[in-house]
Amino acid sequence: AYIGEKLMGAAGVEECLDSVIFHEGEAPIGELAEALRAWDGAGQADLSAIGSLTWFKHTDTDCETVANAPAHPVALNEAPPPDFDGLPFDLYLAPEVVLPYDINRGCYYGECSFCTLPTVIGPGYRTRAAETIAGHLTDLRDRHGVQNFSFITDCMPPGMIRDLPEALIEAQPGIPAEDRMKWWCDARIEPRACTKEGAKRLHESGCRKLLFGFESATPRLLKLMRKAQSPRSVSEVARNCSEAGISVTLYAMVGFPSETVEEARATLNFIREHKDVVREVSLQTFHIDEVALTYRD
Repeated sequence: AYIGEKLMGAAGVEECLDSVIFHEGEAPIGELAEALRAWDGAGQADLSAIGSLTWFKHTDTDCETVANAPAHPVALNEAPPPDFDGLPFDLYLAPEVVLPYDINRGCYYGECSFCTLPTVIGPGYRTRAAETIAGHLTDLRDRHGVQNFSFITDCMPPGMIRDLPEALIEAQPGIPAEDRMKWWCDARIEPRACTKEGAKRLHESGCRKLLFGFESATPRLLKLMRKAQSPRSVSEVARNCSEAGISVTLYAMVGFPSETVEEARATLNFIREHKDVVREVSLQTFHIDEVALTYRD
């Protein structure tokens, strides 16, 4: 999604591959398989009706790059759960098996000036209902004997932080809190959702780790990043989660355009001051990407 268009225009790439599906692939790859199944082997298969496919149309004398129209987005709440049948779970180097599960696609916020995800994940933002998620997880638990799940999401929306714990608890009647399925995911700093009571309910439902986009402790930079949060709100959310028993990870960033050494040290000092509630820090050096607002501005 970052470099696909450039890749398909590169000299000689038509000798290396036939086509690329951009963004969601579930529906287009099925259509591609059917088109190739129906092809009689003469000339070239007609791939013009497959959404989100960019392909090479060969003739006797030429090769043309064809970009089809985007496919319709998957109706995520109607999509089936992932199929892990046949995977050799015993070969994974981990104390316990963890299954990935996508609760939503896209980003409900989509405003961070350095972020490329709203552009490259596409198309749009969609989510599964809390009841659907709970049903899928219990099915996967029963099928595979797995208790741990990593939710694939750019950030869990506030409504989901409120609704999902209730659905997960209701889906596991009579099971003590310590024996319920465990899960973790990325999240935004949302003080109205991650209150003391909200964090306790998250833990009750099995949440054991949340990874937050903290980035910086400098309000000036947070405004340029369009984070719509403050160091105070980060502190409040991190403390509420930690006291509830949820491990807190902060994503931090240094090198954002115009950041000074003193501002970078302010981020370091903030983390040190919160070492009693922050379990882990993921530090990245800022890099610019041409699909981000920071690049265009």
